Amino acid sequence: MGKEFVERMKTVGTLSEKVVLAKNNQTIRDELVREYMPFILSCASKQSGRYIRRGVDDESGIAMMAFDEAISRYEKGKGGFLSFAKQVIGRRLIDDYRKRKLKNNALPMDFNNSSDYSARAYEASSAEDAYRRKKETEDRIDEIEAYKRELASWGISLTRLVENSPKHERLRREYKDLALAVVRDDDIMDELMRNHRLPINKITDKIEIPRKKLERGRIYILSLIVVLTGDYRYIRDYIEWR
Repeated sequence: MGKEFVERMKTVGTLSEKVVLAKNNQTIRDELVREYMPFILSCASKQSGRYIRRGVDDESGIAMMAFDEAISRYEKGKGGFLSFAKQVIGRRLIDDYRKRKLKNNALPMDFNNSSDYSARAYEASSAEDAYRRKKETEDRIDEIEAYKRELASWGISLTRLVENSPKHERLRREYKDLALAVVRDDDIMDELMRNHRLPINKITDKIEIPRKKLERGRIYILSLIVVLTGDYRYIRDYIEWR
């Protein structure tokens, strides 16, 4: 099946078209999972902050199921598949992490033997509010650390990002619009994820922007793409997207 399948798939077209076919074809679906296994494990490793091995670490199984889920849920025309799959993988891994964390830190609330239910309910409510605030703070810290790790995988530090961030709002807005256009383009995202660098030539062929301006903003644009394609809801809320 392997060689013949690869030859047939070359004639299909874009990755989005392959994913649409995979929705109702288990053979294509399985082959896509195999073909993009390095991408799946890379997403899992970046989200987990450590190297994830297929068949050894639980995260690899969760990430594979998330990729399969992404195939089922993907809607062509609503952005690139790889950026969507990366979000699904990230969310499923975070969900698993939070479930395990909540299980280990569950608040005991048993009022069956209490004569003063209202007072204890108020105390429990206050404790829950404090716990939620504490958890949100921890989630923000975890998100920033995950963002730093993913930026590092692209060779970008926060210090370097600050140094290369545009000073003028108009230019920042232009780069934000460009980042949005990039993540919505399957071909550009596919090359970016495979080669792990911004495909300058492909972007300038498809999007009207001077090459020098694109090269000057490379670090800032990549940092925005990381936010857009990852599960960084706090950072995404902080950035003003139009």
